[in-house]
Amino acid sequence: MKVEHVLIENIKVRPGNPNYMSPKQMNALKRSIATYGELQPIILDQDNNLIDGHQRRNAYLELGKLEIPAIKLDLEKESDKLLLSQLMNKIRGSHDKELDAADFKSILEEKDLSELSDYLAQSELEIQNIINKVDKEKEEINVKKTEQLGVMLITCPHCNGQFKKGDSK
Repeated sequence: MKVEHVLIENIKVRPGNPNYMSPKQMNALKRSIATYGELQPIILDQDNNLIDGHQRRNAYLELGKLEIPAIKLDLEKESDKLLLSQLMNKIRGSHDKELDAADFKSILEEKDLSELSDYLAQSELEIQNIINKVDKEKEEINVKKTEQLGVMLITCPHCNGQFKKGDSK
C-alpha cells in the first residue's frame, strides 16, 4: 500500500457521512496534526471519493493545507465503500481505565491538565474522574484484601490449634 499526497480540492466528499466531531474534538484533532504531523492518511477510492477521513480532511482545510496524505484503494462496489467507512469508524477497541489512568498520571508529570484536556477533547474533570475512580477502586480492593486477611483461619504449627487472625485466644 502506498501513501500519496492528494490535493484536497480533488477529493469528493460523500454526503451523509455519519461520523461527526464536536468543535472541541475538531480543535483537538487540529492540535494533534499541528503538533505531531501527518500520522494517519485518509482513504480514497480510485476516483478520489472519500471513504475514511472526513474529519481529518476538514481539519487540514481549517489548517490551510492544500494536500493530505491518502491511500487509494480499488473499490468498485458501493457496499464495499460504505462497509469500509463503517469499519474504519467503529472498530477501534476499548480502553482499560486503569491503564488510561496510569498513562494520564505519567503525562501529567510533564504536561498540565489543561493541555491534556485540549489534546484529548475531554474536560479536565473527566480526566481527573478517571484517575480518581481508578485510585478509589484500587484502594477499595486493598481494603477488601486486608479485611479478608482478618477473617483467615490460622493453624498453629506446634499445637494444630486454629484461630482467626486477630483473635486473642
